[in-house]
Amino acid sequence: MKYLPVFALLVIAASLCALAAEDLRDGRSLGAGGPTFVVLTKGIVGGIVPPLISERILIREVISEDGVATYRIWKMRQDTREGPRFFKGNLSKNNFGALVNEIENLGIWYLPTEEPEGSEDIYRMDTSVHVSIGKRNWRNGAPGGCIHGESEVQASGDQKDRFGKILYQIRQAANRFANHEIDEEEFTVELEMMWRIEEGRRQ
Repeated sequence: MKYLPVFALLVIAASLCALAAEDLRDGRSLGAGGPTFVVLTKGIVGGIVPPLISERILIREVISEDGVATYRIWKMRQDTREGPRFFKGNLSKNNFGALVNEIENLGIWYLPTEEPEGSEDIYRMDTSVHVSIGKRNWRNGAPGGCIHGESEVQASGDQKDRFGKILYQIRQAANRFANHEIDEEEFTVELEMMWRIEEGRRQ
């Protein structure tokens, strides 16, 4: 497989960011052509017991019946004393666009994923990210049970560093905007909705 030079990748990323900025100015949906969302899940590697999920962040574009786009964010985190806590909030289109720009600047679309799917946690961070922006889609995974394989593709040190910075940007957005505490039932409803959207994105 031939890889594009780093300079070429940076030029492509800059072009994508310029297009995203144009979308923000003229009011078009960032998700034109497909669903738009970002999902972070920490606790994806299983063994004798299933993976223990300690963190979830869900961010997605919601289109109303009259075509107005809003951007919503939910998070779950494990509190060592109180157990899981759940929060939600809203992002402006500019805030969401800025997050997308940061993720794309870090080269999300060009980072490797494990092959075959779910064979190995190649980033060694026990964390998956699923990013869908219109027609573009990227997701990494890990084995969730006792059977662990070896991926045919591995992440380099630089790629692991970029992935870690992507996680940081997503968490920063969650910490900044998802501050209204909600109950588990409300979070579960959104999580199930997100599962359906993700499953549709796989097909």
